[in-house]
Parts: sequence; C-alpha cells; structure tokens
Amino acid sequence: MIGQNFSSLTWDQATLPIQLGGFGIGKVNLIATAAFTANVFETKEAVLQTIVSARHYFPYLIDPPSEPDPIDELSPNQVSEFISPFQSSFSTLSSAADSKQINILDIVHSTLLSDSAKSSHRLQKLFTNLLQEKQGQDVLKKFHNTRPPPDTARLRSCCGPHSGAWLHCVPKDAHSMMDNESFRFACNFRLGLPLHNSSSYCSLCKKHVDNVGIHTFSCPKQRSRLLDKHDSFCRELKLLAQLASVKAKDHHLTLFTPLDPKNKLRPDLFLPSMGKQGRGLAIDVTIGDSRNDSNAAASALETGALRNKKERAKEQKYEEPCHTMGYSFLAASLEIFGSMTNKLDTLISRLVQMAADRSQIPFSTLLPYWRKRFSMNIQQGNARSWMDATVRMSGVDSLQDSSLNLATHHIRSVAL
Repeated sequence: MIGQNFSSLTWDQATLPIQLGGFGIGKVNLIATAAFTANVFETKEAVLQTIVSARHYFPYLIDPPSEPDPIDELSPNQVSEFISPFQSSFSTLSSAADSKQINILDIVHSTLLSDSAKSSHRLQKLFTNLLQEKQGQDVLKKFHNTRPPPDTARLRSCCGPHSGAWLHCVPKDAHSMMDNESFRFACNFRLGLPLHNSSSYCSLCKKHVDNVGIHTFSCPKQRSRLLDKHDSFCRELKLLAQLASVKAKDHHLTLFTPLDPKNKLRPDLFLPSMGKQGRGLAIDVTIGDSRNDSNAAASALETGALRNKKERAKEQKYEEPCHTMGYSFLAASLEIFGSMTNKLDTLISRLVQMAADRSQIPFSTLLPYWRKRFSMNIQQGNARSWMDATVRMSGVDSLQDSSLNLATHHIRSVAL
C-alpha cells in the first residue's frame, strides 16, 4: 500500500484511530487489554455465583490487601494466569483514565448499573476509547519532542474534523475511489512519507525542495495551477445546494459593485435565503497547507490554527461589504488534509437535511455520505495537483491535461 519503509513513530501514527490522524489499524495489545478487563467486570457476578472459590481472589484484583496472607491462599497458576494479567491491564487503563482525570471504577459502576440491556457491551468500547485517546496523546507528544513543526502540524491537521472521512469510503464510483497511484500518494501524504517520484529540484523557483510536497503546494510560481482542487470543491458544494433545492450561483458574482464599481471581491458561491434571517449567503472557499513556513509553528501547537486563521481573514475582508449589501457571509475554510471549520460543517449539515427531506433519504445516511464525498474530493484534488505540479517543477510542461498527467505520471517521472 505504501511501497516503502518507515519509522516506528510513523507506524504509531498509522495505528491510531482515523479521527486521531491514523488509519485505524489499531494495536492488538490495546484491544486485548480493553477486552480482557471489560470481560472480568462484566462476568464478575456470574463467576461468583458459579465458582464459590473465586471469592478468595476477586477482592484482590482491584484493591489488594496490604498483608500478603490472601495471596498465599492462591495457587501460583491463579496468580500468573489471572491475577497478574488483570492487574497489569487494570493499571494500564487506570493510567489512561487518570490522564483525563477520570476514575476507572466510576466508569465501570455507571455503565454496569445502566438500565440499558446493552450496557455491559459498552464497557469494552469505553475502555478502548480511553486507551486510544491516551495513545494519541503519547504519539502527539513524541512528534512534538522529536519531529520538526511541519510534521507535528501535519499530524494535528489529520486530527481535524472529518479529515480522514475519505478512508471510510466504500469504493463504488468516481466520488468514492482513487486509482492506485493517487491512493498511494494520499496514504504517504497523510503519514508524511517521501512521495514517490517527487522532484528534488523546482525548475520554476530554481532551488532544491522537500520530498513530502510542502513546496509543491505552496510554490509561488504555480498557485494559479492549484485552483483545480479549489474549483472542484466549489462544484461539489454547489451540487449539494442544488440537491437541497437551493439555486446556487457561482458565476458573475459581482455582488459589491453597487458599492464601488472597482470592487474586485468575488465570492465563490451565493446561496439565496441560506443566511441569517433568510438573507442571501455569500461563500468564499479557501484551502491551506498547515505545513508551510508561515503556518507550521502555530499549527504545530493548535489543531485547526490555519483554518481558523484563514476564516478570520476572510470574514474581515467580506464582513463590511456583505453587511452593507444585506448579505450573510461564510468563510469555507479547510486545510489540505481535509479538516474544515465548524461553520462550514454546519452549513453542509443544513444542506444535507434539506436534501434528505426532498429525496426521502434518511439524514443519518446522507450526511456521512456527503462528508466522505467532500473528504475524498479534497484528496483526489491533492493527488491531481501534486502529480501535475511535479512534472512542471521538473521542467516539462508539454502535457497540460491533468487526467493525462495523472495516468502517466509514474512513467514521465522515471523518464525525467
């Protein structure tokens, strides 16, 4: 899938849950710890009723006496096969719970005393979530201590809302799948690994560049060529609005010329009646890379720092003219790994609800579909932009069709 070796820390990221920046591969020892400990608590009463002798060692599991006498009553097999493994697992869970200032026994009691018939089945899931969150904190701390800011910024960006939704896609159409080359790129890109056949020198800027795509997505000589990803996202958002029976406009949006004929502000979309109090909603889309020189330091310390920064900048630019013209404004701010602002996610949810009411498709089905579709759209755009840009950076610009570039990238890169 990746096609190259990588460090143990990169593997640690890959084993994280998707919502924490990984691939959801998981670690067997964490799953076993959660399952074993949950099983002990869930079956405790049944075991005590069936095996009377178990009463001798069950109290020792959670709160062992200070005196060694009770342990002397146990056989060596009971200690090595049951007591010690449980205490080790319970200690691991308690440490994870302490990091969130939670008492593990409070979780157990509240869950098992729940009236729900499935309450016992939730205990393993709660334990797993605790261990995974602790794992995520540990990996992020290692990144802070051992990796440069762009790498930490990348991991934080991958932890943003819905950034990994594309990994949940069931490949069945053009909106839910990638070709092999693009998928390999997206996986390496998410893990911060060297990108296959990347150019080490930018002939446009006349300098040596990195091999993880930072310069590729911020090269000042080809910013106009990177608009394809931006425009593709705008088309998807417009399509969703149309399915919600909103007559979205994306051409000739000279909304502010009545204020000033020389005003060059042009939002990307205009949705009638979707703003506050039924006003028209102007939308301007921006997609940024948290790893570049101007953003890495702040983005390494705060998840979503770049998308929030760009959201504020867009609002400052559009707030006054929109208010004067009686429009609402939304800055559709995203990061290159797919995370988006809460305001954009709320708008998508509103449009999906309207589309669901109109199509009779359940909202609970349609919302995950569109979140995955938008996430996949961004990753497909990243792959197209990178493969097209690396060819130009290498000094060959004879192929302008992005689909042709995508299909022949590995051939032309090797030939160069």
